[in-house]
Amino acid sequence: MKSDTYQDLAKTLGIDRSTVSRAVRHCPGVDSKTRKLVLEEAFRSGIHGPVNRCSVYCILPDTPTYFWQSYYRELKEAFGQTDISVRYSIYSKIYDSETVLLYLDYVKRSEAKVLIISAVLSPEITKKLEVMQNEGLYVILLSEYGILPRSAYVGSNSYQDGEQIGWWFCQRYSQQTPLILNNISGNANVAQRISGFLHSLEQFSSIYAQRVPVIRLTVNDFRNSKTIPAKYAAMIASIKEEYSCIYIPFGSIYLPLSIIKTNKLMRVSVLFGHDCFTKAGMYESVYQGYTASCNQDIARQVKTAIDLAVLYLKDPVLPDRQLFHFISSKIYSTLE
Repeated sequence: MKSDTYQDLAKTLGIDRSTVSRAVRHCPGVDSKTRKLVLEEAFRSGIHGPVNRCSVYCILPDTPTYFWQSYYRELKEAFGQTDISVRYSIYSKIYDSETVLLYLDYVKRSEAKVLIISAVLSPEITKKLEVMQNEGLYVILLSEYGILPRSAYVGSNSYQDGEQIGWWFCQRYSQQTPLILNNISGNANVAQRISGFLHSLEQFSSIYAQRVPVIRLTVNDFRNSKTIPAKYAAMIASIKEEYSCIYIPFGSIYLPLSIIKTNKLMRVSVLFGHDCFTKAGMYESVYQGYTASCNQDIARQVKTAIDLAVLYLKDPVLPDRQLFHFISSKIYSTLE
């Protein structure tokens, strides 16, 4: 693509050239709305980024960056030590199925043999992946749990992660009742974590577990990310009881802290959840404000995914069923 083509597209859309360049080249650092706008206009204009042939294609989200950039960094570093040709396409949010579907067209054009992907498997994505599998593509689902026949899932066992953090809570705060914030109903990872968490509470006390409230938002509530903390805060305020413990069954840093600040929930003394690293992306640390976090082992997950990719490139035979490679997570607490 000529350099002035980016500038022309940027002028048409009223955004800066560097943003257009990152979006067209599928790079990190572009918000979901802008990325979609640029890609749609680029498609209408017949402008496409280069699609070089590769052996492995990786599709990863970019938000939250503190978490997904760790996967991106680990993949680039590990693949950099091999002679395998790899292409990366980054999209903005885990639920942005439209961008993922667009990227799958690039996967076909690249003639990749292996796809490493993190995405919520919508019916449309699943259907498209199954067609591509029939053409010999080996799909590795990384971190984001999903059901896809003849694929491999590499990530944590979300149910066991929920059990771990639930047992941790019961051992220390059994005299308190936690409030559960569920970001979007229907997410497989979140649903399994909540089930595992409640199972631990039920094992501790069947009556105790029944008292735990779950606050849910819908997909529509997440269309404007700036209003999410206020919506959660309003729902919390509508509950008569006061809770000092909040469990976040999805990976987040700023959202729960923003909720507490928005609603002035200074009574919250225990905030715990999953995959809450420091700004530097250190696996061993819990972000300031959290009491504990059950963190995935990103390095081991990436290594396992790459090992599977290498095996398939050497002997391209699709499995006859979905294979699960569960990588153990670990709880990190500011109390220990």
